[in-house]
Amino acid sequence: MSTALIFKMEGQPPQRIPLGPIFSMGRGTGNDLVLQDTMASRTHAVIRQQSDKNYYLVDLGSSNGTFLNNRRVTIPVALKNSDAIQIGNCHIEFVTAQAVEAPAADDGDEMRTQVSLKQETISILVMDIRNYTGLSEGIPAEQLSKIVGKWFNQVQSIIEQHGGGIDKFIGDAVMAIWRKANTQGDLSYITGPLESAREMIVAARDYHQMIVCDYPKYGFAVGCGIHTGRAILGNVGEYTAVGDSVNVAFRIESLCKGLQRPILLSEDVQKAAPPQFSFEDLGLHKVKGKSQDIHIFSLTS
Repeated sequence: MSTALIFKMEGQPPQRIPLGPIFSMGRGTGNDLVLQDTMASRTHAVIRQQSDKNYYLVDLGSSNGTFLNNRRVTIPVALKNSDAIQIGNCHIEFVTAQAVEAPAADDGDEMRTQVSLKQETISILVMDIRNYTGLSEGIPAEQLSKIVGKWFNQVQSIIEQHGGGIDKFIGDAVMAIWRKANTQGDLSYITGPLESAREMIVAARDYHQMIVCDYPKYGFAVGCGIHTGRAILGNVGEYTAVGDSVNVAFRIESLCKGLQRPILLSEDVQKAAPPQFSFEDLGLHKVKGKSQDIHIFSLTS
């Protein structure tokens, strides 16, 4: 039995709805689940299966909020069996697929054949909201969930418009990947994350102005780290990337605050980038988990 939603509405029998990789909910007719409730926004929330095979609930900046187990959703949150989702007067239960019995220890070879692993050259972009803890303490959850929901929805659109895909949400951060095409001279795996990061920074300024108008002590800023290299891609329904290249991208993003630059990248990205991009050389920097320093650049234009 597949992972599904049990949709409950007063006066109607429960309805079981199988989940696909992306499942949208809202009042608009284009949603996978159309909610006949005036408290629901036209595009209210989405449930997304990520590369780690878990499902995440994402509020899309709705007016009246999405609630998970009676708590308002602000950032994307992983779902577990029997979780209760509420949108207006609509009650939805998340139910996972029946567990498959794990193979015995001596069946390791058979188990390994069920997952396809291969190495590819990819680019990884990690985007993180600066000082999210401070924002959550200073801005009411209702207002913050609208802002952050709209932000993640816009980030996803930006990434997909530039040929990438979200690998996973991690709290207030997003990891996206671009796979290198086999076509010689195709640099979209480099230009995609660079252009995406640039658009995110421009968009973040609008969110900053939105916040400071009502909450002058706070603001909105993000940091982006980009790296390219070989990584192991596991075909487990969707691709997920693991390996040193992924770790490096996260470490580069963590330098943004200290170096006071919104977009940082490795020398590997800088060398592969076409001439329309300009960079500032920030020299060598030590990052956690690496014995050798990493040559860091900042995207300037």
